[in-house]
Amino acid sequence: MSEYSTILSWAPAFAFLPISILSFRKMQNDAILFYLLIFATLISGISFYYVWHHHWERSFSSTISATIFGSCLIYILFSLIEPVAKKLTSLISFYMVYLAILAAISNTSGNTGEPIAESSWLILHILFAVLTYALLTLAAITALAVAIKETSLKRRVKSKIADMLPSVYDANHLQFLFMAFAELLLAVDLVTGIAVNIIYHDSWFTFDHKTTLTTIAFFGIAILLYMHRRMGLRGRRASHWILLAYLLVTAGYPGVKFISDILL
Repeated sequence: MSEYSTILSWAPAFAFLPISILSFRKMQNDAILFYLLIFATLISGISFYYVWHHHWERSFSSTISATIFGSCLIYILFSLIEPVAKKLTSLISFYMVYLAILAAISNTSGNTGEPIAESSWLILHILFAVLTYALLTLAAITALAVAIKETSLKRRVKSKIADMLPSVYDANHLQFLFMAFAELLLAVDLVTGIAVNIIYHDSWFTFDHKTTLTTIAFFGIAILLYMHRRMGLRGRRASHWILLAYLLVTAGYPGVKFISDILL
């Protein structure tokens, strides 16, 4: 890998880092942090394009890079519709720094996956997979915000992190909003996955780790959304189930790539 590509690989981590640092200042401003996040998202998009525009690979680094850019872009769009979501900027930036470091280390280590052949159905499948995982990432971060906020309120302990986050009511609304859109995209992703299997393997399903875990997550999320609507499931109890669904999809999507690219 060239020195130029290495710098671009690390650029997103350094772009999100100032947001995390400024979040702990006493007079931090949500609007300023949000604008800094927009700038960091732009940097991650530029980095993603220049590192991977020659060809898309089945690699851990490319998956995480796409997740960072997709998650932040969707978050910015959601924040324009739901302004209260801007209070998640600090927590999102913390997680994006972590993901960006993982992606940079993986990319600079020279572990790359196989280039993917161009196919309309395959490109659609990858696109919906990235968007779905980006939404689930936002739902998981929001679920974590709910858990932090509820714990702080129940213990009646002032917490700088909890004070930065939206109210339990608002965070609960956002986590199910993200989950509902993620479930919709996941359904489309499963359909496009069937089409890809028919084209490349002449069968409807391939019972591998990714397909099995994402299918379980799909039905799990459907049950979760039903329980929320019909039985009033919300708050920290719902957050635990959302984080579990995120863990399942993580294990099936970037998790498999992490094992094949890094551990093996």
